[in-house]
Amino acid sequence: MSFREPALLFLALPLLWLALRLPAAHLVRALRLGLVLATTLALAGPRCERASVGGHVFVLVDRSRSMPGSIERAAEEWIARAEDVRGERDRLVVIEFGEGARLAYEGRGEERFPGFAPSATRDASDLDAALSLALGLAPRDGHSRIAVLGDGRVDAKRARERSLEAAARKIAIDVRWIERPSGGDAAVRELELPQEVERGAQFSFAGWIFCEDERELTWVLRRGEQELARETRRFERGWTRVPLRDRVERAGIASYELALLNAADARAENDRAIGAVRVLGARGVLLLNESGQLSELGRALRAADLEVSSARPDAVDLSPSALRSYRAVVIDDLPATAFGPRLAHLARYVEQDGGGLLLGGGEQSFGLGGYHLSALDPVLPVSMELEKERAGFGLALICLLDCSGSMSATVESGRTKMSLAAEGAVAALRLLGKLDAGGAMLVDTSAEEILPMAPMIAREPELERLAAAQSSGGGIYVRTALEAAARWTTALGGYRRHIVLFADASDAEERDGVDALVRTFAAQGITLSVIALGNESDRDAEFLRECARAGGGGCWFTDRAEELPQLFAREALIASRAAYVAEATPVRARDELLQLGEMPRDVFPAVPGYNRAFLREGAVLGASAFPPEGEAEEDAAPILAWTRRGLGRSAAFTAPLSGPAAGALPAWPGYGQLFSQLVSWLASDGEDPRYAARVVRRGADLAIELEQEPGHVAPALDALRVLLRDERGRTARAPLEPAGERRWSATLRLPASGLWLGTIELGERRFVTLPPLAHAASSELDPPLDPDAGRALLTELATLSDGRIDPVPERLFEMPRTGTSSTDLRTWFLWTALALFLLEIARRRLGPSAPAPTPALPKLLFRTRKRGPSPSHPTAPPAPPTPTSAFDSALRDARSRARQRLDR
Repeated sequence: MSFREPALLFLALPLLWLALRLPAAHLVRALRLGLVLATTLALAGPRCERASVGGHVFVLVDRSRSMPGSIERAAEEWIARAEDVRGERDRLVVIEFGEGARLAYEGRGEERFPGFAPSATRDASDLDAALSLALGLAPRDGHSRIAVLGDGRVDAKRARERSLEAAARKIAIDVRWIERPSGGDAAVRELELPQEVERGAQFSFAGWIFCEDERELTWVLRRGEQELARETRRFERGWTRVPLRDRVERAGIASYELALLNAADARAENDRAIGAVRVLGARGVLLLNESGQLSELGRALRAADLEVSSARPDAVDLSPSALRSYRAVVIDDLPATAFGPRLAHLARYVEQDGGGLLLGGGEQSFGLGGYHLSALDPVLPVSMELEKERAGFGLALICLLDCSGSMSATVESGRTKMSLAAEGAVAALRLLGKLDAGGAMLVDTSAEEILPMAPMIAREPELERLAAAQSSGGGIYVRTALEAAARWTTALGGYRRHIVLFADASDAEERDGVDALVRTFAAQGITLSVIALGNESDRDAEFLRECARAGGGGCWFTDRAEELPQLFAREALIASRAAYVAEATPVRARDELLQLGEMPRDVFPAVPGYNRAFLREGAVLGASAFPPEGEAEEDAAPILAWTRRGLGRSAAFTAPLSGPAAGALPAWPGYGQLFSQLVSWLASDGEDPRYAARVVRRGADLAIELEQEPGHVAPALDALRVLLRDERGRTARAPLEPAGERRWSATLRLPASGLWLGTIELGERRFVTLPPLAHAASSELDPPLDPDAGRALLTELATLSDGRIDPVPERLFEMPRTGTSSTDLRTWFLWTALALFLLEIARRRLGPSAPAPTPALPKLLFRTRKRGPSPSHPTAPPAPPTPTSAFDSALRDARSRARQRLDR
């Protein structure tokens, strides 16, 4: 046995002396001594040396973007050849490296390498990390070998240092140079754009195009979907600067792409580059409605000097960069399905970009529109859940869930379709009131009751079991599912009965007899709706649509399983008939309206209907329906409410905003003043003009500086941070550190290529917007300045460590077969110390009290030189014994037993 830190063993001496000095029983003292020894040995880092036989080969595979696409297949074949000659005690370790290094495989004997898993960290070639990992895993003797498969486009200095370390340990590094096919490659390196330009001003910028040889190419420049320029010309070998210019008429973010058309070269990934510029100027308001035309609300906002543009949601770009062109967004009676995954962009636009959002009511909005449980739901100032104490509507909801084999597939979020459907059913059932009933069945070729039909009182454990439902196999038998539901409906005569059938739009079987069964349901007042996973062109889509039409319900298609929970919740709200109040309702304006500014004094008109919702905590109620007679003021349904969310603001008007459904509201004289004040408040973001930000970018590495104008109080340091996010919602964060008087800085690396938008949060909902950052592609795709540099570096690494160049894999295990290896014993000693510590506590607290305590060791006596006889002193006669009572004797016995139990 050997130790990493043998000097720490001397700690045992004072600890042992202390353990021996403390009074304790024999067993407790023994446990304490063992605890001291085990702890001291663990701190010293013990290792067990033992004889080792067999070779150790470490294969390091470069999986960065600079490698050819066939590197995984070529490496797997190369490793398989080495495994064919591996001995029983030989060890093969595969390490892959990109931005970092990862142990991909470790095997002996008959085990075989299973292949590479998908890799997402490919924007660098960290050979240093891979060599460090291999050297750390290699035994301390010399019977190991490292083989590197790569192109040598790595940090040369650090790679040489690791090769010298390997040489010192007598570990040879073999190298096999692999590179993408060269010749005829063309690339777009980057777009040189200013960070900011004025709205309407012409500006110049440039792009760089590289060619390995002289050739004719066609390039095209686009801003968004609009093509700005195209040219076919002959390019010389090397880099060529292409001058460009543009003028942008709308404030916000302008995104550009410079691409080569039909380059037909070795690296198609580097044939395009992206860039973006921030366009300064006044930003407008985006009004989204079903017609795409300017409504009464849009005209009222324009009359208040607000710049308003109107569009249908499917005809406008709602990407994060495009949303920065608007100060606020108004949604006028549109369902959540009109936006799809772009609802998440709107939520982040409010919370992270400081934007404003107004959601208007109607029969396609709020709960009826599927906004409950959507990405936008947490941003709103109102909740669409039904209030349990008031939601007794006598509804019986039956959920029939497809659990066939197709539901076991995973989606982009990593979850299965079945788990999302089960979550949707749980969300729908949780919306029911305590007087409602609910049940669920899993259906493939048969129906299984997973949630029996019963009133929704104290059923949380059953709902959790439903949420954990798994798919089985086969297809969904629709008639079998409906026949099982019919057996439930016969016992639910006192309820309004509604069936929700969830099925795969391309795998709904057993159609015979379904039409007659559904019509029987309709005759009994039982409604049926369908939620179909797929699209309207799938094989069974028309059949499912006919089922819903005959059942008097709706049929909703989605090809995004992530939308299932909100679709199920929407069905529950529709069936409950409590999501929308379709009757004229008087409205009471509250004093909180004055927070938005000067308000009209005339009476707020009645609204023809409104969506039921409840005010969220922290939101402000500006107008409400008059509470029913006998109910408290706080129970009044909100009509207008607003709140702050993250860096932005949101508002909800639960009645229709415009059109015939709005009744007399647009004709009300205070209509324009109310909504122009509301939208102006939403559009007042927290951008702080007292600060200036500067970004310096080198590839994916960013240096961000923040400076404050003099004469202002500095913000709290813990509130300063940088937040970056891209079009897909990925984020990167970093705190700012002081860099001088009224100056702060931060450095971070962009995690992936793409367009990144950033803000610096200052605390108290204030922020500074950063210029857009376009990271076109990995630097691994850049054409090499010296094509032979990678091969030369790998050759040098092999020479320094006495390795081989382009080795034959069958000869990798030709090396000495004997030596020693070590096993780290620290973990074993730490566990032993913990066990002894627990035993010592148990013995003192819970052990028997009969044995007498062991006295402490006597003090050490030292011999001294005798100087002569010492005078004797007369001794006093012993004191006569003191008489004791039986009570005193019993008290002493009790104290003695107590000291024994406490080992004192």
